[in-house]
Amino acid sequence: MNTTGEAVFDDALRQGLEIGLRQSPFVQVLSDRKVAAILTQMGRSSDARMTGHTALDVCQRTGSKVTVQGSIASLGTTYLIGLAAIRCDNGDPVANEQIEAKRKEDVVDALGRASTQLRERLGESLPSIQKYNAPLEQATTPSLEALNAYGVALSTWDKKGDEASLPFFKKAIELDPNFAMAYGALATIYHNLGESALAKENTAKAYQVRDRVTESEKATIESRYFMYVTGELEKAADAYAASIHNYPQSATPLNQLGSIDGQLGRYEQALENLRAALALDPTLKAVSDLDSAVQLEFAGPPPLSVAPIYPAYVRGYAYLSAGDGAKAAAEFQKLIDHSGIVLNFPLAPLARLGRARAYARSGDAVKARAAYLDFLQLWKDADPDLPILKQAKDEYAKLQPRIPPIPRIH
Repeated sequence: MNTTGEAVFDDALRQGLEIGLRQSPFVQVLSDRKVAAILTQMGRSSDARMTGHTALDVCQRTGSKVTVQGSIASLGTTYLIGLAAIRCDNGDPVANEQIEAKRKEDVVDALGRASTQLRERLGESLPSIQKYNAPLEQATTPSLEALNAYGVALSTWDKKGDEASLPFFKKAIELDPNFAMAYGALATIYHNLGESALAKENTAKAYQVRDRVTESEKATIESRYFMYVTGELEKAADAYAASIHNYPQSATPLNQLGSIDGQLGRYEQALENLRAALALDPTLKAVSDLDSAVQLEFAGPPPLSVAPIYPAYVRGYAYLSAGDGAKAAAEFQKLIDHSGIVLNFPLAPLARLGRARAYARSGDAVKARAAYLDFLQLWKDADPDLPILKQAKDEYAKLQPRIPPIPRIH
C-alpha cells in the first residue's frame, strides 16, 4: 500500500520486493502469470491489486503458506517502509518489519534490508542469507524510476509479448545504464525476434556487469552469454545446472536447461527437465512462445506436415494448463469456425473436445455439457476403446447433474 501520493513507488517497490525475496532458495514467489490465472478463475481482473482479502484468497487457492504485504508512507522528508508476512490459512500475522529511509534515494536500499530481515524472521538460516543476499540497490538499480520502468516492462512482456515491452526495457536502461537485469531481458527479446546482433550486444553488456545481480540472475546472464555470444551450449547448460542446485524449487532454470538439452541432442534429459519444470509451474514455453505464430496459423503447410491452425490448437491447451478457460475456448473455436481447413485432420474433432474442456474449466457446466455432446455425437461410430473417447465420456459423466432418488412410500 502506497500512501505517499508518489506513483513511482507503486510498481517499483513491488518489483524490488519480489527480487529481494527471490534471492532466497527457500522462498518461492508466485509468478505473475500464475497469479493472473487464479484471479481470472476467481472472476476478477487479471491485474487486480494483490492486497487484503484478494491476496489471501489467491494465497489459499494456490496452497501457499504466507502472503507478504508491503507499505510505504511519508513522514515529512523521510519514508517508512513496512513488510508484513501473513498466514494464508487463518490470516494471522507471522512477521513484521519496518525500516526508515531518510531520503527518496535511499528507499530501494531500505527495502532490500527489510526483505533480508523478513527472510530471517521466516526461518531462513544466517549462512543462507549471507550467501544469497546481494544488496537490492546493487542487484537491481538505485533509481526508483528505472526500477518502475523495469516493472512495467516485465508486466507488458508477460501480457503483450516481446515487441510491446521493448520501449519500457530501453527506458529502464536510459535511466540506469548499468541495469544488468534490463540488458538481460533485452537480449532475450532480441533473440526471440531474430535480431542476433542486438541480442549479442545486450548479452555482452549484461555479462560485463553481472557481479551486480543476484545469484539466480547471474546464472541466467552467464547462460545467455554462452548461448548468444560464444555458442558454448555445454557451458550454458552447466550454468543452469548450478542454478538448479542452488534453487531446486525454481522452474525457470529447469525449463531453460531442458531447452538446451534438446539442442544438444540429449532428448531424454530434456524431457526429464521439462517435465520437472512443468510440475513446479504449469503456467510456463508456451502461450507467449506461440503468440508469434498468430499471423501464420491459417497458412497451408507443406504436405505431410502439421495441420493448419495448429498453433491455435496448441495455444488452446496452453491456456487450459494456465487455468484460463475463456481464452482456451476462443482458440479452439478458431478451428471449429474454419472446419473446412482442418477437415481431413484429427484436429477438427479434437478441437470440439478442447472447447468442451475449456467451458468446464471456466465453470460453465451448461455450455460444457453441450460441447461434450457435440463431440460425442460426432464420434458416435468411433472405436469405443479409443482412450481419448473413453476419457471424454468420463469427463462428460462427471458434469451430469445428480438426480436425487425418489423416496419410498411405506
